[in-house]
Amino acid sequence: MIVATAWRQSAGFTRTDMFFDDAWAALPSHVHLFDALRMTVSTPGWTLLLREWIKAGSTATWWAQVPAFVAVVIAGFSFYGVARYFRVRPWPAALATILFVANPTSMTYATRVKPYTVEILLALLILALGENVRRSPKSHTVRWLMVGSITAFFISFSTASVMVGVWIAVVLWSWNDPSSRRHTLRSAGVTGAGILVVGIPFLLASPASLGDRWVRRGFMADYAGLHGFGHNLAAMFAGFAHGVTGISVGYNFLQNQVNSWDMAVSVASFFLVGVLVWCTARPSKWSSRGALVPVGASLLIAVGAAMADLLPWGDGRTDEVLYPAVFLALAFGCEWVATTFRARARERSVVIVAGAVFIAGVGVANLVGNVARYPELNLNGLYAELRPQLRAGDVIVIPSFLSFSWAEADLSPWRVDFATHGTWPQGFRVRQLPSIPVVILPESYASFDPQLAHLGEHFRRVWYIGYTLGVWNPYVVDREYAAGLPMASITHGQLTQEGWRDAGFAIIGLNCYAEPLMLSPTPTQGVR
Repeated sequence: MIVATAWRQSAGFTRTDMFFDDAWAALPSHVHLFDALRMTVSTPGWTLLLREWIKAGSTATWWAQVPAFVAVVIAGFSFYGVARYFRVRPWPAALATILFVANPTSMTYATRVKPYTVEILLALLILALGENVRRSPKSHTVRWLMVGSITAFFISFSTASVMVGVWIAVVLWSWNDPSSRRHTLRSAGVTGAGILVVGIPFLLASPASLGDRWVRRGFMADYAGLHGFGHNLAAMFAGFAHGVTGISVGYNFLQNQVNSWDMAVSVASFFLVGVLVWCTARPSKWSSRGALVPVGASLLIAVGAAMADLLPWGDGRTDEVLYPAVFLALAFGCEWVATTFRARARERSVVIVAGAVFIAGVGVANLVGNVARYPELNLNGLYAELRPQLRAGDVIVIPSFLSFSWAEADLSPWRVDFATHGTWPQGFRVRQLPSIPVVILPESYASFDPQLAHLGEHFRRVWYIGYTLGVWNPYVVDREYAAGLPMASITHGQLTQEGWRDAGFAIIGLNCYAEPLMLSPTPTQGVR
């Protein structure tokens, strides 16, 4: 099953250019180390590892995709090993592994240039180290957990929820043993200090707009009003269910009404998470005398962090760090149900088998129904066709969504600019350098760009580089339709508002296009 899943995930490898979300993560490989450290946002270790990987190999997109793909494949095998380490019997461990490797979110992000699959591996490591402490609460096992926690946090701050959950469990396990409690609390203090040392420099430099965007998208609590709070709460839990199972929900990034189905999914997800927290965050036979306390604690911390506007919840990709804990609880739950049924009536074994077949079927259905698709974008090919069309008085305008892709492909000279006043959630943007032809890279992320207000005073024709629905959503049903449907952008809207009009033709590339615009004559303004 893991091999079959890896084959389906490998379909996401591409030889085209990186799309926006991957391109900005890969840009640190183009700059010196000091600037790269300022571009990490919340994943300093991952950013540096990816930077060195790209610099040591190739600038091709497929090369940058390799680490995430390797991590997700290793995570599949590791999950089964960790489940068995938690003393789950082989068949429940296998069932949970099937669902774990075939979940739609991991399938989607298996070949993206992002840390999500690596976070899964880190979560598995922390959970295993925590279980090692539970079995052998010695000073050296706690130290290993300490080192692993600080390292994981440096690689990605998103591991904090799992890490804190495990440490809560470790402290609870050791509380009644004075000698064990002493070195556990000492190690917990060192871990906290280490996290502050590695985290504060990057947290202080994090853009102010990052948290605001998560709130606007619905995945952190909105305390501006009751409607906003209710909408975001529903989006969080519905989104979490969607990411884990692939169940269809209609939530979006706007604070509008949530339909009845979305609300039902959200409520079901809320109660399921509550049951997991209740059943696992306490010593019991079901949780193997406290082995699953980290699972319940991690989920509780994750939800609490979203309510405190510290970490997003429900986005799917940012939830992947919690998937090892969730599916580990599923494995224990399957074993508990089977044990309970067998104890009550042997003839009910057919129900157990039917349940196991159903779970395996869901995993296979996810595998068959999902395949990794990369948001392909061929700016290099588009620019090669555009160059012969350029003439004196032309300018190329790039919208914010394509700016990082353009820079990552090195299609014109650029440098990193950190003086963004926090408006860019990445904490930086790319600024154009003098070039022929002239290229306008955006100053604004999601608002009108002051550079575009006076283009008509200096240029005769604008080449607007746009993108289509295909790069925005590679999973649309009609991919040919998506590849040809232009996506609206603030940049294009501003150009139209400033009087620039379609010149009547366009150069079409893979999920991108170059559209020439001419300035419409007006009583006070004409083509210069």
